[in-house]
Amino acid sequence: MLQNTNVSNDTPMIDETQYRNVRDLEQVLKKTLRKASPFSAEARQHCQTLREAYEEVIFSNHQLAQTVDTHQALWKNVFYRCIQEYRSRIRKYSEATRHATNERGKAEELLRQTTAAFGGFLSEATGFYHQLIRRLWQVFGETQLSNYKLSCHRCLIYLGDLARYSAQYAEGKSG
Repeated sequence: MLQNTNVSNDTPMIDETQYRNVRDLEQVLKKTLRKASPFSAEARQHCQTLREAYEEVIFSNHQLAQTVDTHQALWKNVFYRCIQEYRSRIRKYSEATRHATNERGKAEELLRQTTAAFGGFLSEATGFYHQLIRRLWQVFGETQLSNYKLSCHRCLIYLGDLARYSAQYAEGKSG
């Protein structure tokens, strides 16, 4: 969750409306993911909206975005929470294919569909982080190199995680 902590008095404050909007969107996504799958149209739309709101925070006040750890909130709320749900479902369906006799065919189909959807999600997330690095360079690269390096480093960590998940599921592993 995006938290406005440890902000010194000399740091320009993010627009309170923008900050409140991000917090509200985080709550909407949490509620949606409690009742719907992460690849439902509703959940995907909320993720997209929240992702755009985080980007707006990152590019409108980069110093504050780092202070309130916007990159971590973006990763956890938009990507990692969905990754956890996909992995949980893949484990569940994988177990069902090993033990179920009556429902084996259905479990295998659900496993195939969920794994394919997860692969698409990981590919989309990877593309997002590549694009974010390019945009960070365009906006901050030459003039604010230290800010760019910090943000780029965070993005590269998340790209490494995404590559690991992609490799893990491409090999047919389950969770």
